Amino acid sequence: MLKNKVVKVLKRYVERYPFAGEDQEDRWVAVARFLTFWDLSQDDFRAMYEKAIGDPSVNFINHKNSYSTEGIAELSSLDEETKRKVRKEFKKLSVYEEDLDERQKQMDNFRDNINEMLKHAGLNTNRLKQDTHAGMAYLFMLQPQENYMFCSSEAALFASYTGFKGRIGNGKSFKMKEYYRMCGEVARVLGEEKELMEEIRRKVENKLREEGIDFRILEEKDPDWHILIYDLILRAGEDKLYYTKDIQPPVKSYTEDLIQKIRQQEDQDDLVQELKEVEWQLDGLDGEEEELKCPELAGKGISVKKKIGSSRIKGQIISCDGKSVLVQLPDRTAKYAVSAMVSGILILEDESLVEPYRKQQSICRKRERLEKERLKKQERLKELEAQGK
Repeated sequence: MLKNKVVKVLKRYVERYPFAGEDQEDRWVAVARFLTFWDLSQDDFRAMYEKAIGDPSVNFINHKNSYSTEGIAELSSLDEETKRKVRKEFKKLSVYEEDLDERQKQMDNFRDNINEMLKHAGLNTNRLKQDTHAGMAYLFMLQPQENYMFCSSEAALFASYTGFKGRIGNGKSFKMKEYYRMCGEVARVLGEEKELMEEIRRKVENKLREEGIDFRILEEKDPDWHILIYDLILRAGEDKLYYTKDIQPPVKSYTEDLIQKIRQQEDQDDLVQELKEVEWQLDGLDGEEEELKCPELAGKGISVKKKIGSSRIKGQIISCDGKSVLVQLPDRTAKYAVSAMVSGILILEDESLVEPYRKQQSICRKRERLEKERLKKQERLKELEAQGK
């Protein structure tokens, strides 16, 4: 890693902090608040969580079209069993794992388990889902001395600019070991810049004082200032700290091409996750259908509506195979789709028997919609994979 490049970006960061015109809350403030109010021993988890997160509309954990913090809040307002499971996931994420491969699995499991809970709760998982960005944010805030927050595009751009030799990846290809190695190299450079670090310390302390937050919480929980490394990487990309008179990216066209490839990969990873969610929903429908007990209808009385204004013709069901109904009418035998019982063309004498078939038809419609959605996403994924070759 090129030390002079890191120092140049740091100088611009110190000059411009605190940053004006933000659509997100200052990250130092957000992290300090979380560290101040987070307490898993509190009885009311949701109240504690919302106090620690603050205003979700400006919280940095939420990004793009993802509202991860709202997903946690929604789960925390459901039944006691769901609340217990959410609390348990945060407890598991708080356990220190020395091996970084195991720590990455720990974060992946947290993300995936919360998303599974969202799916089973019938919540909009695309909007409220937890992604790697959110998982890494929680991992950091629960164990700030040991971890770093992560955002893929900005991390790749920072690595390119500073000459870091390593493949960090993103989404499902994210490599925590490599990213932490880069952050460790940045930390060593920052440790040598005493004057700049003292200046940013003074500015952050003033900012937190304005917000009514004690600066000492950061000194206690994050003494090596891992939060600065994350904020430096993000600000360099967000606020164009590379694009200044004295700080230029190595090759602009290369940088733009890199960002395009990263975003393309992120779109691809999002599609893979969305396809998994569709598969989960299809599996859920299979389970619902297996549990559905459709009653035997042979021998049951039924009436048939032939056309508007006409009287009904009475008959008797000969058989029903779940897809079609064979009916004996006075003058003939007729075959109808099961949907005819749901739509009212066929009316059973005992209408309570229709309800399981109504549910079955609803499952069939949902399955048809999901299968079409799956096909569209599979085709789009092939397009993205072809573009990436």
